[in-house]
Amino acid sequence: MPRCVSSANPKKNGYNVNAVKTFLKTNAWELGVLAAAIILDQWSKWIVSGRMALGTSIEVLGRFFRLTYIHNPNAAFGIALFGGGFHLIFSIVALGLLLFVRYKTPRSQRGSRIALTLILGGAIGNLIDRLRMGEVVDFFDFAIGRYHWPVFNVADIAVTAGVFLLLFSYIRDSAQQSADKG
Repeated sequence: MPRCVSSANPKKNGYNVNAVKTFLKTNAWELGVLAAAIILDQWSKWIVSGRMALGTSIEVLGRFFRLTYIHNPNAAFGIALFGGGFHLIFSIVALGLLLFVRYKTPRSQRGSRIALTLILGGAIGNLIDRLRMGEVVDFFDFAIGRYHWPVFNVADIAVTAGVFLLLFSYIRDSAQQSADKG
């Protein structure tokens, strides 16, 4: 016989349904940003790895912009930190710290919350690669003359955009607080 759940007891299978609905409703925009960052990152890596041979390049705008399929064992933009399993451990610790900071950021600081969500999306996108392959798929390749930027991916773009948005939000909030004080 099916169990009847009354509105006085919103728990279903041990979950507070109203709390879940409230969480989804109040965080929908940020959850959408998070999902978009992860999905775009993983989808783009899937397309590149499925259609290009490792180490090959396709010129899109001459030598200025190419798609170059590589596997990057290092950190963002090819930065070598310590090697070995350090990147995986660092990624997991950084992700935990980001989740904590994101959780503690007040709703009123929407710009900061979205920035942290972008950073989380990028971090999760690259962590998926590290857990799956031990390294990250990179493919955006830019060069101007002899200067060649390290090859990167959509997750790196999300992290970088999030960092810049976080800095902008901090500067804006600091200026607003200064204006309010005096």
